[in-house]
Amino acid sequence: MAFLCIAAAAEGTANRIWNSSPRLRLYSGTHTISVPDGYVITSVTISQGKWNTSNTFNGTASSSSNWTGCAQTVELGIAGNTQIKKIEVEYANTATITLASACTDGGTPGDEFDSGDVSYSPGFSLWD
Repeated sequence: MAFLCIAAAAEGTANRIWNSSPRLRLYSGTHTISVPDGYVITSVTISQGKWNTSNTFNGTASSSSNWTGCAQTVELGIAGNTQIKKIEVEYANTATITLASACTDGGTPGDEFDSGDVSYSPGFSLWD
């Protein structure tokens, strides 16, 4: 189970979901993806129609809409017009592995441990 919290900046264009595309259109703010205690996120893959190259993952600018690492929380900072079609989160259960093995598997999440997938498509609530 993963959670997504969307918080927009106080001013500027409001974030919204476009039904016609469908896409989650983000213009600003910090958006947090997290998993419960006992789990770590090993990758975030964002399928997008538009990506602002000044967007950040955990405070670091990313020209790619993908993140790989090991964290219980991943913050996505939106610098400008970003159109998200789908967010896929891979995570690992730390109860069955050591944190070290989840985070040092050579950058290939899922190889050394059981992982789960969740996805989000605008217009649907598909978190499990």
